[in-house]
Amino acid sequence: GKAVIIALFFIGMLIPSFVTEIARFQVIQKLHLYNTLGAPIVIYIASDLMQLYIYRQFISGISVALDEAALLDGCSYFGLFTRIIFPLLAPATATVCIIKAINIINDMYIPYLYMPKNKLRTLTTFLMDYANAQQGSWQTLAAGIIIIMIPTILIYIFFQKYILAGVAAGAVKE
Repeated sequence: GKAVIIALFFIGMLIPSFVTEIARFQVIQKLHLYNTLGAPIVIYIASDLMQLYIYRQFISGISVALDEAALLDGCSYFGLFTRIIFPLLAPATATVCIIKAINIINDMYIPYLYMPKNKLRTLTTFLMDYANAQQGSWQTLAAGIIIIMIPTILIYIFFQKYILAGVAAGAVKE
């Protein structure tokens, strides 16, 4: 049962998102999220199976004896999660947040497709529109690319140890 469900999630990671794009677009339209900030938020939260994998690896490394001891001491399931399990997941949460932030900052496809309004444009969609309008102005385009890369570089520089520690801790199983 449980192994089959997990296998289905991992098989879902093999399917390119472009294959399911028409169905996803229809769902976003039916939810009246097209051309709103809600569309990419829903897509980024619901369609990334990598975060499930990272959390699963961390949770599988937590001893069941810890859960049992907390329950024997009278801790509720909610208390078990909020006071014991979730604090242990801090490296996984930091890793997921940092990786998602970098992916969101660098994403051009989802904002361009789901938020075509000019006031909703992101830096990457603005740069693409600028590149189309300024055919041949490579110096200006290169400067824009470097400016857009700055947040990603800064995030990586400041959070490098958390990214590496989080990914490594999720990969090691005792």
